[in-house]
Amino acid sequence: MKNIIKRSIYPLMLGFMIVLFNGCEKDEEGQLPIVETNALYNLTSIGAFCEGNITSDGGAKITNRGFCWSLDSSSAIVSNPTSAGMGKGYFTVKMFGLNPRTTYYVRAFASNRVGTTYSEVMMFKTPGDEIVFNPSKTYGTVTDVDNNTYKTIKIGNQTWMAENLKVITYNDSVAIPLFSDDMGWRNREAFNLPVYCGTYNNVLAFKDIYGAYYNWNVVNTGKLCPTGWHVPSENEWQALCNYLGGAGVAGSKLKETGSNHWWYNQSAEATNESGFTALPGGGGLGSGSFTSIGGYGYWWSSTMTADSNAVKFNIYCSDDGVFRYEINPRYGFSVRCIKDSQEE
Repeated sequence: MKNIIKRSIYPLMLGFMIVLFNGCEKDEEGQLPIVETNALYNLTSIGAFCEGNITSDGGAKITNRGFCWSLDSSSAIVSNPTSAGMGKGYFTVKMFGLNPRTTYYVRAFASNRVGTTYSEVMMFKTPGDEIVFNPSKTYGTVTDVDNNTYKTIKIGNQTWMAENLKVITYNDSVAIPLFSDDMGWRNREAFNLPVYCGTYNNVLAFKDIYGAYYNWNVVNTGKLCPTGWHVPSENEWQALCNYLGGAGVAGSKLKETGSNHWWYNQSAEATNESGFTALPGGGGLGSGSFTSIGGYGYWWSSTMTADSNAVKFNIYCSDDGVFRYEINPRYGFSVRCIKDSQEE
């Protein structure tokens, strides 16, 4: 009886092993994945978001995915590859450091153990980088110690700069220390020393539009703004918001219109009716990395809290408001100066 059972089981086991072996062999072979460039959004003069979609992994694990981009269509297949992790489905790549008024070509890629496939090439053109001031407003000017000239705007009884500060010298003609590397910035902050940097550590490429980033220790010297001007206090920021109807709606009245610089203004309609022309310069994290350019604007106040944090104000691309935060002074943010003498 036992021999009969053994003789009946052996063929079944053999058949199972053959099926299992064939299944594994097919999986080992696999096929190339299928990927497409799904969408392009948040286009500004210096960046864009590209969304891809892997609709088939070819029966094998996706080991790499992302986008390649170039200034000509023929080299887009291999130029500037930017990875977006692993796995099937939708993925997004942020492209920054682009040039304004320039045509680019992008295509998604996906890799598995069989090889790499690419989507069709998508073309896009970045808009211009000109700051869009309110044409119905009358602007004044002020010049800093480095001979940078800024537009100024009267809002209520306050007079503000209508551009982010870009000076790299104190108003007593002493140079502000520049550090464009992570270690240099952190060494300065460890001793609470002043420092500034440029967006993505590139002062020349971005300073004219977005200004420079300063840690709060630069603000605290009291020598950052042109003579007769100062970094606004928390109360002065709040007075600005109150004049524009409150912090909940002031952001849309402060933001530059259009999408030359903001990722989008559709969900929070920017009017710039104040003439302030807020720009989304983002900020430096104090760790060698940068965040939110195109999406958020961060500005220091001159106010420090009882627990040694500094007060800053944020404006977001997707919201109408102005938001107050307390944060460690080591971070690098934008500055707008306000005139010393105000009308009552």
